[in-house]
Amino acid sequence: MSELEQAAVWLAAAVLVMILLVMAAVIASAAVSEFGKSQADIANLQKMLDTATQSYLAEKTPEALERANQLALRIRELRQDARKVWFDFAQLLLINVLLPVLTSILGYVFGTMRGHKPGSP
Repeated sequence: MSELEQAAVWLAAAVLVMILLVMAAVIASAAVSEFGKSQADIANLQKMLDTATQSYLAEKTPEALERANQLALRIRELRQDARKVWFDFAQLLLINVLLPVLTSILGYVFGTMRGHKPGSP
């Protein structure tokens, strides 16, 4: 294998390592944002839900129940939006940037290797 082909193989390996590192970083960031809530955040969320529940129990009207339900749905929606940001970032970086680069490099490596016959320089 020529020096240029060897460099292309190393470049492909480096891009593959970058892909793995980006995937690991996105998974770690998503896990931290999903499961790494501080106690203050959890307490504030619980207080909001308790307030909505107490409001419903005090009024016992369909409107109070609807407000409590809307609050719970909004909290769920915010969690999904936060999760979606990380997955969109990963998709943009991996699929639109790193994967085409890796494919191009590997195409070059295998294309040049196929062009050489065994025993030729």
